[in-house]
Amino acid sequence: MANIHELLILLSGLLVVNNAQNYQGNVSKATPPAGDMYGRTEYYNGVMVLQFLGIPYAESPTEDSVLSRPLPKTGMTGEDEQTIYYATDHQGSCPQSPPWYGYGNIPVRNQSIDCLHLNVYVPRTLNSQTPRAVMVFIHGGEYLYEQGMRYDGSLLAVHGDVVVVTMNYRLDAYGFLSSNDAVIPGNLGLWDQRLALKWVKDNIAAFGGDSNRITVFGSGTGAHSIGMHLLYENNTGLFQRVILQSGAPLTPLGLVHNPLDFTQKFAVALACDYPNATDFSQRLKDCVVSKNITEVLGATLKAKQFDMLTYRRVLGPVVDGDLLKNTPSRLIRRPNIPFRNVDLMVGTNSADGGQVLLKLGVYQDSHNFNLDKGVPREVFKDLFVKSIVRDYFNSSKDVQQELLNRYSGLRISEIEQARKLVALYGDLMQHAPSVKTLKQHTELAPGKKTFQYYFAHDPETTNSRPWFQGANHADELAFVFGPEVIYPRRIEVSDEEIQFSRRIMKYWSNFAKTGNPNYVSEDVWKEFTSRYQNYMYLAFTPRLRRNLRSTSIKYLIDLTEKKEDSGAITHGASVILSIALYSFLLVNFAH
Repeated sequence: MANIHELLILLSGLLVVNNAQNYQGNVSKATPPAGDMYGRTEYYNGVMVLQFLGIPYAESPTEDSVLSRPLPKTGMTGEDEQTIYYATDHQGSCPQSPPWYGYGNIPVRNQSIDCLHLNVYVPRTLNSQTPRAVMVFIHGGEYLYEQGMRYDGSLLAVHGDVVVVTMNYRLDAYGFLSSNDAVIPGNLGLWDQRLALKWVKDNIAAFGGDSNRITVFGSGTGAHSIGMHLLYENNTGLFQRVILQSGAPLTPLGLVHNPLDFTQKFAVALACDYPNATDFSQRLKDCVVSKNITEVLGATLKAKQFDMLTYRRVLGPVVDGDLLKNTPSRLIRRPNIPFRNVDLMVGTNSADGGQVLLKLGVYQDSHNFNLDKGVPREVFKDLFVKSIVRDYFNSSKDVQQELLNRYSGLRISEIEQARKLVALYGDLMQHAPSVKTLKQHTELAPGKKTFQYYFAHDPETTNSRPWFQGANHADELAFVFGPEVIYPRRIEVSDEEIQFSRRIMKYWSNFAKTGNPNYVSEDVWKEFTSRYQNYMYLAFTPRLRRNLRSTSIKYLIDLTEKKEDSGAITHGASVILSIALYSFLLVNFAH
Protein backbone atom coordinates (compact mmCIF):
# COMPACT_ATOMS: atom_id res chain seq x y z
CA MET A 1 0.00 0.00 0.00
CA ALA A 2 0.92 3.65 -0.28
CA ASN A 3 3.72 5.29 1.74
CA ILE A 4 4.15 9.08 1.68
CA HIS A 5 7.80 10.17 1.79
CA GLU A 6 8.81 13.17 3.85
CA LEU A 7 11.24 15.01 1.56
CA LEU A 8 9.97 17.82 -0.61
CA ILE A 9 11.15 17.05 -4.13
CA LEU A 10 9.93 19.09 -7.05
CA LEU A 11 10.20 17.49 -10.45
CA SER A 12 10.86 20.94 -11.81
CA GLY A 13 13.86 21.22 -9.51
CA LEU A 14 12.40 24.20 -7.68
CA LEU A 15 11.97 24.21 -3.93
CA VAL A 16 8.64 25.71 -3.00
CA VAL A 17 7.81 26.60 0.57
CA ASN A 18 4.19 27.34 1.39
CA ASN A 19 3.25 27.45 5.05
CA ALA A 20 -0.43 27.28 4.11
CA GLN A 21 0.01 23.75 2.81
CA ASN A 22 -0.21 20.87 5.30
CA TYR A 23 1.14 18.19 2.98
CA GLN A 24 4.77 17.36 3.82
CA GLY A 25 5.52 14.53 1.38
CA ASN A 26 7.01 14.35 -2.10
CA VAL A 27 5.25 16.53 -4.64
CA SER A 28 5.25 16.66 -8.43
CA LYS A 29 4.62 19.62 -10.69
CA ALA A 30 2.36 19.70 -13.74
CA THR A 31 1.81 22.69 -16.01
CA PRO A 32 -1.48 22.19 -17.87
CA PRO A 33 -3.20 25.10 -19.64
CA ALA A 34 -5.59 25.27 -16.68
CA GLY A 35 -2.73 26.44 -14.45
CA ASP A 36 0.41 25.21 -12.70
CA MET A 37 -0.15 22.73 -9.89
CA TYR A 38 1.62 20.40 -7.51
CA GLY A 39 0.45 16.87 -6.80
CA ARG A 40 1.52 14.26 -4.30
CA THR A 41 3.81 11.28 -4.90
CA GLU A 42 3.00 7.87 -3.46
CA TYR A 43 4.13 4.30 -4.02
CA TYR A 44 1.96 1.29 -4.83
CA ASN A 45 3.61 -2.12 -4.96
CA GLY A 46 6.95 -0.36 -5.32
CA VAL A 47 5.85 1.78 -8.25
CA MET A 48 5.61 5.55 -8.01
CA VAL A 49 2.21 7.12 -8.67
CA LEU A 50 1.73 10.84 -9.13
CA GLN A 51 -1.63 11.93 -7.71
CA PHE A 52 -3.17 15.29 -8.55
CA LEU A 53 -6.23 15.50 -6.32
CA GLY A 54 -9.10 17.92 -5.99
CA ILE A 55 -8.46 19.87 -9.19
CA PRO A 56 -11.31 22.32 -9.81
CA TYR A 57 -12.68 22.04 -13.34
CA ALA A 58 -15.54 24.53 -12.91
CA GLU A 59 -16.00 27.93 -11.34
CA SER A 60 -17.31 27.99 -7.79
CA PRO A 61 -21.09 28.49 -7.86
CA THR A 62 -22.69 31.73 -6.82
CA GLU A 63 -26.19 32.12 -5.43
CA ASP A 64 -27.45 32.82 -8.94
CA SER A 65 -25.78 29.75 -10.48
CA VAL A 66 -26.70 26.98 -8.03
CA LEU A 67 -29.18 25.43 -10.48
CA SER A 68 -27.36 26.51 -13.63
CA ARG A 69 -24.88 24.90 -15.99
CA PRO A 70 -21.26 24.86 -14.81
CA LEU A 71 -18.79 27.42 -16.11
CA PRO A 72 -15.22 26.35 -16.94
CA LYS A 73 -12.56 27.30 -14.45
CA THR A 74 -10.68 30.29 -15.83
CA GLY A 75 -7.67 30.24 -13.55
CA MET A 76 -6.36 28.45 -10.49
CA THR A 77 -4.53 29.82 -7.51
CA GLY A 78 -3.51 28.23 -4.27
CA GLU A 79 -4.26 29.41 -0.77
CA ASP A 80 -3.62 33.11 -0.09
CA GLU A 81 -3.60 33.70 -3.85
CA GLN A 82 -0.45 31.63 -4.40
CA THR A 83 0.29 31.30 -8.10
CA ILE A 84 0.58 27.52 -7.94
CA TYR A 85 -2.33 25.32 -6.94
CA TYR A 86 -1.65 22.45 -4.54
CA ALA A 87 -3.58 19.40 -5.72
CA THR A 88 -2.37 17.23 -2.85
CA ASP A 89 -5.64 16.30 -1.14
CA HIS A 90 -9.22 15.46 -2.03
CA GLN A 91 -11.77 18.25 -1.83
CA GLY A 92 -15.35 18.13 -0.56
CA SER A 93 -18.10 15.80 -1.71
CA CYS A 94 -21.11 16.92 -3.67
CA PRO A 95 -24.27 17.05 -1.50
CA GLN A 96 -25.81 13.60 -1.18
CA SER A 97 -28.56 11.89 0.74
CA PRO A 98 -27.99 11.20 4.47
CA PRO A 99 -28.61 7.42 4.28
CA TRP A 100 -25.43 7.08 2.26
CA TYR A 101 -23.10 8.88 4.66
CA GLY A 102 -19.99 6.78 5.14
CA TYR A 103 -20.78 4.64 2.10
CA GLY A 104 -17.85 2.41 1.25
CA ASN A 105 -14.21 2.83 2.22
CA ILE A 106 -14.06 6.62 1.87
CA PRO A 107 -16.45 8.68 4.02
CA VAL A 108 -18.52 11.49 2.60
CA ARG A 109 -16.93 14.67 3.89
CA ASN A 110 -17.21 18.43 3.72
CA GLN A 111 -20.33 18.45 1.61
CA SER A 112 -20.55 21.59 -0.47
CA ILE A 113 -22.18 22.81 -3.65
CA ASP A 114 -18.63 23.88 -4.58
CA CYS A 115 -17.70 20.29 -5.33
CA LEU A 116 -16.77 20.10 -9.02
CA HIS A 117 -13.28 18.66 -8.80
CA LEU A 118 -11.42 15.84 -10.50
CA ASN A 119 -8.44 13.64 -9.67
CA VAL A 120 -5.61 12.51 -11.95
CA TYR A 121 -3.44 9.42 -11.33
CA VAL A 122 -0.22 9.05 -13.34
CA PRO A 123 2.11 6.02 -13.14
CA ARG A 124 5.85 6.52 -12.75
CA THR A 125 6.45 9.87 -14.46
CA LEU A 126 4.88 12.71 -16.42
CA ASN A 127 6.31 11.39 -19.68
CA SER A 128 5.08 13.51 -22.56
CA GLN A 129 7.42 11.86 -25.07
CA THR A 130 5.36 8.65 -25.09
CA PRO A 131 1.85 9.72 -24.04
CA ARG A 132 -0.27 7.15 -22.26
CA ALA A 133 -3.87 6.23 -22.97
CA VAL A 134 -6.33 7.97 -20.65
CA MET A 135 -9.19 6.35 -18.72
CA VAL A 136 -11.86 8.69 -17.32
CA PHE A 137 -14.21 7.13 -14.76
CA ILE A 138 -17.75 8.39 -14.09
CA HIS A 139 -19.13 6.94 -10.85
CA GLY A 140 -22.64 5.61 -10.36
CA GLY A 141 -24.88 5.82 -7.30
CA GLU A 142 -28.40 6.33 -8.68
CA TYR A 143 -27.62 10.05 -9.23
CA LEU A 144 -28.02 10.42 -5.45
CA TYR A 145 -24.69 9.50 -3.85
CA GLU A 146 -21.03 8.55 -4.43
CA GLN A 147 -17.92 10.56 -5.20
CA GLY A 148 -14.82 10.44 -7.36
CA MET A 149 -12.36 10.08 -4.47
CA ARG A 150 -13.83 6.70 -3.50
CA TYR A 151 -12.22 5.26 -6.62
CA ASP A 152 -8.47 5.49 -6.17
CA GLY A 153 -7.07 5.08 -9.68
CA SER A 154 -3.50 4.35 -8.57
CA LEU A 155 -3.44 0.57 -9.01
CA LEU A 156 -5.24 0.71 -12.36
CA ALA A 157 -2.74 3.35 -13.49
CA VAL A 158 0.22 1.21 -12.38
CA HIS A 159 -0.88 -2.18 -13.70
CA GLY A 160 -2.49 -0.81 -16.85
CA ASP A 161 0.17 1.83 -17.54
CA VAL A 162 -2.54 4.41 -18.20
CA VAL A 163 -3.49 7.83 -16.85
CA VAL A 164 -6.67 7.53 -14.76
CA VAL A 165 -9.10 10.38 -14.03
CA THR A 166 -12.04 10.37 -11.60
CA MET A 167 -14.52 13.19 -10.99
CA ASN A 168 -17.30 14.61 -8.88
CA TYR A 169 -20.49 15.86 -10.45
CA ARG A 170 -23.63 17.34 -8.92
CA LEU A 171 -26.13 14.83 -7.53
CA ASP A 172 -29.65 14.73 -6.15
CA ALA A 173 -31.78 17.83 -6.77
CA TYR A 174 -28.69 19.97 -7.30
CA GLY A 175 -27.75 17.90 -10.32
CA PHE A 176 -30.98 16.46 -11.72
CA LEU A 177 -34.04 18.44 -10.62
CA SER A 178 -36.15 19.45 -13.64
CA SER A 179 -39.18 21.71 -13.96
CA ASN A 180 -39.62 20.51 -17.53
CA ASP A 181 -38.93 23.96 -18.96
CA ALA A 182 -36.09 26.41 -19.57
CA VAL A 183 -35.98 27.62 -15.94
CA ILE A 184 -34.76 24.32 -14.48
CA PRO A 185 -34.28 22.18 -17.61
CA GLY A 186 -32.40 19.46 -15.73
CA ASN A 187 -29.33 17.37 -16.62
CA LEU A 188 -26.95 19.66 -14.71
CA GLY A 189 -25.00 16.64 -13.51
CA LEU A 190 -24.53 15.56 -17.13
CA TRP A 191 -23.31 19.04 -18.05
CA ASP A 192 -20.83 18.80 -15.16
CA GLN A 193 -19.53 15.50 -16.54
CA ARG A 194 -19.21 16.98 -20.02
CA LEU A 195 -17.23 19.95 -18.70
CA ALA A 196 -14.88 17.55 -16.89
CA LEU A 197 -14.40 15.58 -20.12
CA LYS A 198 -13.61 18.82 -21.93
CA TRP A 199 -11.07 19.68 -19.20
CA VAL A 200 -9.40 16.30 -19.69
CA LYS A 201 -9.27 16.76 -23.46
CA ASP A 202 -7.66 20.19 -23.09
CA ASN A 203 -5.25 19.50 -20.22
CA ILE A 204 -4.34 15.83 -19.99
CA ALA A 205 -1.25 16.12 -22.21
CA ALA A 206 0.49 17.96 -19.36
CA PHE A 207 0.07 14.81 -17.24
CA GLY A 208 1.56 12.54 -19.90
CA GLY A 209 -1.83 11.54 -21.29
CA ASP A 210 -2.76 11.13 -24.93
CA SER A 211 -5.68 13.46 -25.68
CA ASN A 212 -6.50 11.36 -28.75
CA ARG A 213 -6.82 8.11 -26.77
CA ILE A 214 -9.42 8.89 -24.13
CA THR A 215 -11.67 6.10 -22.86
CA VAL A 216 -14.68 6.96 -20.73
CA PHE A 217 -15.90 4.16 -18.44
CA GLY A 218 -18.48 3.90 -15.71
CA SER A 219 -20.75 1.56 -13.79
CA GLY A 220 -24.50 1.72 -13.15
CA THR A 221 -25.77 5.27 -13.49
CA GLY A 222 -22.23 6.25 -14.41
CA ALA A 223 -22.61 4.01 -17.46
CA HIS A 224 -26.11 5.37 -18.08
CA SER A 225 -24.62 8.87 -18.07
CA ILE A 226 -21.99 7.89 -20.61
CA GLY A 227 -24.75 6.40 -22.73
CA MET A 228 -26.37 9.84 -22.83
CA HIS A 229 -23.07 11.48 -23.80
CA LEU A 230 -22.80 9.03 -26.69
CA LEU A 231 -26.00 10.52 -28.12
CA TYR A 232 -25.01 14.21 -28.02
CA GLU A 233 -23.50 15.29 -31.33
CA ASN A 234 -21.35 18.04 -29.77
CA ASN A 235 -19.43 15.40 -27.81
CA THR A 236 -17.87 13.95 -30.96
CA GLY A 237 -14.10 13.90 -30.52
CA LEU A 238 -14.10 14.27 -26.73
CA PHE A 239 -13.40 10.54 -26.33
CA GLN A 240 -12.52 7.63 -28.60
CA ARG A 241 -13.56 4.56 -26.62
CA VAL A 242 -16.24 3.67 -24.09
CA ILE A 243 -16.72 0.90 -21.51
CA LEU A 244 -20.26 0.56 -20.18
CA GLN A 245 -20.42 -1.53 -16.99
CA SER A 246 -23.99 -2.57 -16.16
CA GLY A 247 -25.60 0.38 -17.85
CA ALA A 248 -26.57 1.08 -21.45
CA PRO A 249 -28.31 3.99 -23.22
CA LEU A 250 -31.27 1.79 -24.16
CA THR A 251 -32.11 0.66 -20.64
CA PRO A 252 -35.64 1.38 -19.33
CA LEU A 253 -33.92 3.07 -16.37
CA GLY A 254 -32.12 5.60 -18.55
CA LEU A 255 -34.60 8.47 -18.48
CA VAL A 256 -37.06 10.24 -16.23
CA HIS A 257 -40.09 10.51 -18.50
CA ASN A 258 -42.29 12.73 -16.33
CA PRO A 259 -39.96 14.86 -14.21
CA LEU A 260 -42.72 17.17 -13.00
CA ASP A 261 -44.30 14.33 -11.02
CA PHE A 262 -41.30 14.20 -8.71
CA THR A 263 -40.56 17.94 -8.87
CA GLN A 264 -44.02 18.83 -7.55
CA LYS A 265 -43.67 16.37 -4.65
CA PHE A 266 -40.19 17.73 -3.99
CA ALA A 267 -41.55 21.30 -3.91
CA VAL A 268 -44.18 20.34 -1.34
CA ALA A 269 -41.59 18.55 0.81
CA LEU A 270 -39.31 21.60 0.69
CA ALA A 271 -42.14 24.01 1.52
CA CYS A 272 -41.61 25.60 -1.89
CA ASP A 273 -44.97 24.71 -3.36
CA TYR A 274 -46.83 27.41 -5.25
CA PRO A 275 -50.11 25.85 -6.48
CA ASN A 276 -51.34 27.19 -9.81
CA ALA A 277 -48.57 29.82 -9.95
CA THR A 278 -47.76 30.76 -13.54
CA ASP A 279 -44.14 31.31 -12.52
CA PHE A 280 -43.90 28.08 -10.49
CA SER A 281 -40.52 27.09 -11.94
CA GLN A 282 -38.79 30.38 -11.19
CA ARG A 283 -40.24 30.55 -7.68
CA LEU A 284 -39.15 26.98 -7.01
CA LYS A 285 -35.64 27.74 -8.25
CA ASP A 286 -35.39 30.80 -6.01
CA CYS A 287 -36.70 28.79 -3.08
CA VAL A 288 -34.20 25.96 -3.56
CA VAL A 289 -31.36 28.48 -3.63
CA SER A 290 -32.57 29.91 -0.30
CA LYS A 291 -32.51 26.52 1.46
CA ASN A 292 -29.52 24.80 3.00
CA ILE A 293 -28.12 21.45 1.87
CA THR A 294 -29.79 19.45 4.64
CA GLU A 295 -33.21 20.85 3.76
CA VAL A 296 -32.81 20.11 0.04
CA LEU A 297 -31.58 16.55 0.57
CA GLY A 298 -34.32 15.91 3.13
CA ALA A 299 -36.96 17.05 0.65
CA THR A 300 -35.66 14.55 -1.91
CA LEU A 301 -35.95 11.73 0.61
CA LYS A 302 -39.51 12.72 1.51
CA ALA A 303 -40.53 13.03 -2.14
CA LYS A 304 -39.08 9.62 -2.99
CA GLN A 305 -40.94 7.88 -0.18
CA PHE A 306 -44.32 8.14 -1.88
CA ASP A 307 -43.91 4.66 -3.34
CA MET A 308 -40.81 2.56 -2.82
CA LEU A 309 -42.12 0.13 -5.41
CA THR A 310 -41.80 2.58 -8.28
CA TYR A 311 -39.31 1.08 -10.69
CA ARG A 312 -39.16 4.04 -13.02
CA ARG A 313 -36.42 6.52 -12.30
CA VAL A 314 -37.77 9.68 -10.66
CA LEU A 315 -34.57 11.76 -10.52
CA GLY A 316 -32.06 11.60 -13.35
CA PRO A 317 -31.55 12.52 -17.02
CA VAL A 318 -34.49 14.08 -18.89
CA VAL A 319 -35.28 15.07 -22.45
CA ASP A 320 -34.31 18.75 -22.28
CA GLY A 321 -34.25 19.72 -25.95
CA ASP A 322 -30.49 20.33 -25.82
CA LEU A 323 -28.16 17.68 -24.47
CA LEU A 324 -30.97 15.15 -24.94
CA LYS A 325 -33.18 16.25 -27.79
CA ASN A 326 -35.27 13.09 -27.71
CA THR A 327 -35.33 9.61 -26.20
CA PRO A 328 -32.23 7.40 -26.58
CA SER A 329 -34.06 4.93 -28.83
CA ARG A 330 -34.67 7.80 -31.28
CA LEU A 331 -31.34 9.56 -30.92
CA ILE A 332 -29.21 6.45 -31.36
CA ARG A 333 -30.00 6.25 -35.07
CA ARG A 334 -29.02 9.84 -35.81
CA PRO A 335 -25.87 10.56 -37.84
CA ASN A 336 -22.92 12.44 -36.39
CA ILE A 337 -23.30 11.21 -32.81
CA PRO A 338 -20.31 9.81 -30.87
CA PHE A 339 -21.99 6.38 -30.67
CA ARG A 340 -21.07 5.86 -34.32
CA ASN A 341 -17.44 6.87 -33.86
CA VAL A 342 -16.16 5.01 -30.79
CA ASP A 343 -14.93 1.54 -29.97
CA LEU A 344 -17.38 0.06 -27.47
CA MET A 345 -17.23 -2.53 -24.70
CA VAL A 346 -20.47 -3.33 -22.86
CA GLY A 347 -20.90 -5.79 -20.04
CA THR A 348 -23.12 -6.87 -17.19
CA ASN A 349 -22.80 -8.85 -13.97
CA SER A 350 -24.32 -12.29 -13.55
CA ALA A 351 -26.61 -11.15 -10.70
CA ASP A 352 -26.98 -7.49 -11.65
CA GLY A 353 -30.64 -7.64 -10.64
CA GLY A 354 -29.63 -8.03 -7.00
CA GLN A 355 -29.81 -4.27 -6.56
CA VAL A 356 -33.61 -4.55 -6.46
CA LEU A 357 -33.50 -6.39 -3.14
CA LEU A 358 -32.85 -3.15 -1.23
CA LYS A 359 -36.13 -1.79 -2.50
CA LEU A 360 -38.05 -5.00 -1.85
CA GLY A 361 -36.62 -5.44 1.63
CA VAL A 362 -38.63 -2.49 2.96
CA TYR A 363 -41.79 -4.60 2.73
CA GLN A 364 -40.67 -7.67 4.69
CA ASP A 365 -42.60 -6.82 7.86
CA SER A 366 -45.78 -5.58 6.21
CA HIS A 367 -45.99 -8.63 3.93
CA ASN A 368 -44.66 -11.19 6.41
CA PHE A 369 -41.64 -12.60 4.60
CA ASN A 370 -37.91 -12.84 5.25
CA LEU A 371 -35.55 -12.12 2.38
CA ASP A 372 -32.88 -14.30 3.97
CA LYS A 373 -35.18 -17.26 3.27
CA GLY A 374 -36.19 -16.17 -0.22
CA VAL A 375 -39.24 -14.55 -1.82
CA PRO A 376 -42.77 -16.07 -1.74
CA ARG A 377 -44.47 -16.33 -5.13
CA GLU A 378 -47.28 -14.00 -4.06
CA VAL A 379 -44.78 -11.33 -3.06
CA PHE A 380 -43.02 -11.73 -6.40
CA LYS A 381 -46.34 -11.36 -8.18
CA ASP A 382 -47.95 -8.56 -6.16
CA LEU A 383 -45.00 -6.42 -5.09
CA PHE A 384 -42.66 -6.90 -8.03
CA VAL A 385 -44.21 -8.07 -11.28
CA LYS A 386 -47.34 -5.90 -10.97
CA SER A 387 -45.20 -2.83 -10.28
CA ILE A 388 -42.82 -3.54 -13.16
CA VAL A 389 -45.72 -4.08 -15.57
CA ARG A 390 -47.44 -0.93 -14.29
CA ASP A 391 -44.32 1.17 -14.80
CA TYR A 392 -43.19 -0.17 -18.16
CA PHE A 393 -46.03 -2.03 -19.86
CA ASN A 394 -49.16 0.00 -19.06
CA SER A 395 -50.40 -2.59 -16.53
CA SER A 396 -50.90 -5.15 -19.31
CA LYS A 397 -52.44 -8.33 -17.89
CA ASP A 398 -50.99 -10.31 -20.79
CA VAL A 399 -47.45 -9.14 -20.08
CA GLN A 400 -47.90 -9.82 -16.38
CA GLN A 401 -48.94 -13.40 -17.08
CA GLU A 402 -46.09 -13.92 -19.55
CA LEU A 403 -43.54 -12.78 -16.99
CA LEU A 404 -45.06 -15.05 -14.34
CA ASN A 405 -44.93 -17.97 -16.75
CA ARG A 406 -41.27 -17.35 -17.54
CA TYR A 407 -39.94 -16.39 -14.12
CA SER A 408 -42.19 -18.24 -11.68
CA GLY A 409 -44.23 -21.42 -11.16
CA LEU A 410 -47.06 -22.68 -8.99
CA ARG A 411 -44.76 -24.89 -6.91
CA ILE A 412 -41.62 -22.81 -6.99
CA SER A 413 -39.63 -22.60 -3.75
CA GLU A 414 -39.01 -19.26 -2.07
CA ILE A 415 -35.28 -19.53 -2.73
CA GLU A 416 -35.74 -20.29 -6.42
CA GLN A 417 -38.32 -17.52 -6.71
CA ALA A 418 -35.86 -15.06 -5.18
CA ARG A 419 -33.23 -16.05 -7.74
CA LYS A 420 -35.77 -15.73 -10.55
CA LEU A 421 -36.70 -12.25 -9.30
CA VAL A 422 -33.03 -11.21 -9.47
CA ALA A 423 -32.80 -12.75 -12.94
CA LEU A 424 -35.88 -10.90 -14.25
CA TYR A 425 -34.74 -7.51 -12.98
CA GLY A 426 -31.25 -8.08 -14.37
CA ASP A 427 -32.57 -9.28 -17.73
CA LEU A 428 -34.97 -6.36 -18.12
CA MET A 429 -32.77 -3.52 -16.86
CA GLN A 430 -29.28 -4.71 -17.78
CA HIS A 431 -28.75 -7.77 -19.98
CA ALA A 432 -31.38 -7.11 -22.67
CA PRO A 433 -30.60 -3.36 -23.04
CA SER A 434 -26.87 -4.15 -23.21
CA VAL A 435 -27.28 -6.72 -25.98
CA LYS A 436 -29.59 -4.37 -27.85
CA THR A 437 -27.00 -1.59 -27.58
CA LEU A 438 -24.27 -3.92 -28.83
CA LYS A 439 -26.39 -4.93 -31.81
CA GLN A 440 -27.04 -1.30 -32.66
CA HIS A 441 -23.32 -0.55 -32.48
CA THR A 442 -22.36 -3.34 -34.87
CA GLU A 443 -24.94 -1.99 -37.32
CA LEU A 444 -24.36 1.75 -36.96
CA ALA A 445 -20.60 1.89 -36.32
CA PRO A 446 -18.97 -0.14 -39.10
CA GLY A 447 -15.21 -0.18 -38.74
CA LYS A 448 -15.38 0.34 -34.98
CA LYS A 449 -14.74 -2.45 -32.48
CA THR A 450 -17.47 -3.99 -30.34
CA PHE A 451 -16.90 -6.28 -27.33
CA GLN A 452 -19.12 -7.82 -24.66
CA TYR A 453 -18.31 -9.28 -21.24
CA TYR A 454 -20.28 -11.09 -18.54
CA PHE A 455 -18.76 -10.68 -15.07
CA ALA A 456 -19.53 -13.85 -13.12
CA HIS A 457 -17.10 -13.89 -10.19
CA ASP A 458 -18.86 -13.86 -6.82
CA PRO A 459 -16.50 -11.89 -4.56
CA GLU A 460 -15.20 -13.80 -1.57
CA THR A 461 -16.00 -10.87 0.73
CA THR A 462 -19.63 -10.50 -0.33
CA ASN A 463 -22.07 -10.12 2.57
CA SER A 464 -25.28 -11.12 0.79
CA ARG A 465 -28.36 -13.26 1.40
CA PRO A 466 -27.62 -16.98 1.98
CA TRP A 467 -29.34 -17.98 -1.27
CA PHE A 468 -27.73 -15.27 -3.41
CA GLN A 469 -25.53 -16.47 -6.26
CA GLY A 470 -23.28 -14.60 -8.66
CA ALA A 471 -21.84 -11.10 -9.06
CA ASN A 472 -24.15 -8.40 -7.77
CA HIS A 473 -24.52 -4.96 -9.29
CA ALA A 474 -21.20 -3.03 -9.08
CA ASP A 475 -19.23 -6.04 -7.78
CA GLU A 476 -16.85 -5.69 -10.74
CA LEU A 477 -15.58 -2.30 -9.55
CA ALA A 478 -13.35 -3.78 -6.85
CA PHE A 479 -11.52 -5.73 -9.54
CA VAL A 480 -11.26 -2.88 -12.03
CA PHE A 481 -9.65 -0.58 -9.44
CA GLY A 482 -8.15 -3.26 -7.19
CA PRO A 483 -9.72 -4.78 -4.07
CA GLU A 484 -6.84 -3.42 -1.99
CA VAL A 485 -8.02 0.17 -2.54
CA ILE A 486 -11.79 -0.39 -2.86
CA TYR A 487 -12.52 -2.73 0.04
CA PRO A 488 -12.29 -1.47 3.63
CA ARG A 489 -8.79 -2.11 4.93
CA ARG A 490 -9.99 -4.64 7.50
CA ILE A 491 -11.04 -7.08 4.77
CA GLU A 492 -8.51 -9.72 3.76
CA VAL A 493 -8.17 -10.29 0.02
CA SER A 494 -6.92 -13.62 -1.33
CA ASP A 495 -4.02 -13.91 -3.77
CA GLU A 496 -6.43 -15.45 -6.29
CA GLU A 497 -8.67 -12.39 -6.22
CA ILE A 498 -5.70 -10.03 -6.52
CA GLN A 499 -4.45 -11.91 -9.59
CA PHE A 500 -7.96 -11.92 -11.04
CA SER A 501 -8.11 -8.17 -10.50
CA ARG A 502 -4.82 -7.71 -12.35
CA ARG A 503 -6.27 -9.60 -15.31
CA ILE A 504 -9.37 -7.40 -15.36
CA MET A 505 -7.16 -4.30 -15.22
CA LYS A 506 -5.22 -5.60 -18.22
CA TYR A 507 -8.39 -6.24 -20.21
CA TRP A 508 -9.75 -2.76 -19.45
CA SER A 509 -6.48 -0.90 -20.04
CA ASN A 510 -5.64 -2.80 -23.23
CA PHE A 511 -9.03 -1.84 -24.61
CA ALA A 512 -8.27 1.78 -23.68
CA LYS A 513 -4.93 1.63 -25.49
CA THR A 514 -5.91 -0.19 -28.68
CA GLY A 515 -9.64 -0.89 -28.75
CA ASN A 516 -8.85 -4.58 -28.18
CA PRO A 517 -8.90 -6.06 -24.63
CA ASN A 518 -6.82 -9.14 -25.49
CA TYR A 519 -3.42 -9.52 -23.91
CA VAL A 520 -2.96 -13.29 -23.49
CA SER A 521 -3.00 -15.83 -26.29
CA GLU A 522 -4.57 -18.78 -24.50
CA ASP A 523 -8.11 -17.41 -24.66
CA VAL A 524 -8.84 -14.88 -27.38
CA TRP A 525 -11.69 -12.47 -26.66
CA LYS A 526 -13.50 -12.21 -29.97
CA GLU A 527 -15.59 -9.27 -31.07
CA PHE A 528 -19.36 -9.18 -30.75
CA THR A 529 -20.97 -9.32 -34.19
CA SER A 530 -24.54 -9.52 -35.42
CA ARG A 531 -23.90 -13.12 -36.48
CA TYR A 532 -21.67 -14.29 -33.62
CA GLN A 533 -22.68 -12.65 -30.37
CA ASN A 534 -19.42 -13.45 -28.60
CA TYR A 535 -18.81 -12.47 -25.00
CA MET A 536 -16.09 -13.12 -22.46
CA TYR A 537 -17.24 -14.95 -19.34
CA LEU A 538 -15.13 -13.28 -16.66
CA ALA A 539 -14.28 -15.58 -13.76
CA PHE A 540 -11.01 -16.92 -12.33
CA THR A 541 -10.78 -18.88 -15.58
CA PRO A 542 -12.20 -16.61 -18.33
CA ARG A 543 -13.95 -18.35 -21.20
CA LEU A 544 -15.27 -17.19 -24.55
CA ARG A 545 -19.00 -17.87 -25.01
CA ARG A 546 -21.84 -16.88 -27.31
CA ASN A 547 -25.44 -15.67 -27.14
CA LEU A 548 -25.82 -14.47 -23.55
CA ARG A 549 -29.14 -15.62 -22.04
CA SER A 550 -30.47 -15.61 -25.59
CA THR A 551 -34.05 -16.84 -25.01
CA SER A 552 -34.87 -14.41 -22.19
CA ILE A 553 -33.07 -11.51 -23.84
CA LYS A 554 -34.78 -11.97 -27.20
CA TYR A 555 -38.17 -12.12 -25.49
CA LEU A 556 -37.56 -8.93 -23.50
CA ILE A 557 -36.08 -7.01 -26.44
CA ASP A 558 -39.13 -7.88 -28.54
CA LEU A 559 -41.44 -6.98 -25.66
CA THR A 560 -39.84 -3.62 -24.90
CA GLU A 561 -39.68 -2.63 -28.57
CA LYS A 562 -43.45 -2.93 -28.78
CA LYS A 563 -43.87 -0.47 -25.91
CA GLU A 564 -40.60 1.43 -26.16
CA ASP A 565 -41.76 4.80 -27.37
CA SER A 566 -45.36 4.77 -26.24
CA GLY A 567 -45.87 8.44 -25.45
CA ALA A 568 -42.14 9.16 -25.52
CA ILE A 569 -42.18 11.25 -28.68
CA THR A 570 -45.05 13.31 -27.33
CA HIS A 571 -43.08 13.86 -24.13
CA GLY A 572 -39.89 14.83 -25.96
CA ALA A 573 -41.76 17.18 -28.23
CA SER A 574 -43.62 18.75 -25.31
CA VAL A 575 -40.37 19.53 -23.52
CA ILE A 576 -38.86 21.14 -26.61
CA LEU A 577 -42.03 23.14 -27.26
CA SER A 578 -42.30 24.30 -23.65
CA ILE A 579 -38.68 25.48 -23.64
CA ALA A 580 -39.14 27.26 -26.96
CA LEU A 581 -42.38 28.88 -25.76
CA TYR A 582 -40.77 30.05 -22.51
CA SER A 583 -37.86 31.59 -24.42
CA PHE A 584 -40.26 33.31 -26.84
CA LEU A 585 -42.31 34.81 -24.01
CA LEU A 586 -39.20 35.88 -22.13
CA VAL A 587 -37.78 37.72 -25.15
CA ASN A 588 -41.08 39.40 -25.99
CA PHE A 589 -41.71 40.36 -22.38
CA ALA A 590 -38.27 41.98 -22.26
CA HIS A 591 -39.11 44.00 -25.37
